[in-house]
Amino acid sequence: MAEESEYVLSQTFSSTAVWFSDGTGPIECCFQVCKNPVDIREIASFHMTDPLCPTSAAVLITKTAKHLCADPEEQWVKTIINFLEKKAP
Repeated sequence: MAEESEYVLSQTFSSTAVWFSDGTGPIECCFQVCKNPVDIREIASFHMTDPLCPTSAAVLITKTAKHLCADPEEQWVKTIINFLEKKAP
């Protein structure tokens, strides 16, 4: 897919995730999102943050198990999500 090669892995990720362990809140929330597109070939999976989080975000999980927060309204994020959903069994 030609569109995939346009995305460059960002060297600086601006994402933050917090895990709550007391069972009273969401497991993972994002407070900042990646500003630069990430190479689609680096992403293994994704999930959306819990609706209880203050900000809705897509959590992109890299092949090296890093969790990157991304704005699900950005076109490059939509492209990655669409690609991963089509790949899923």
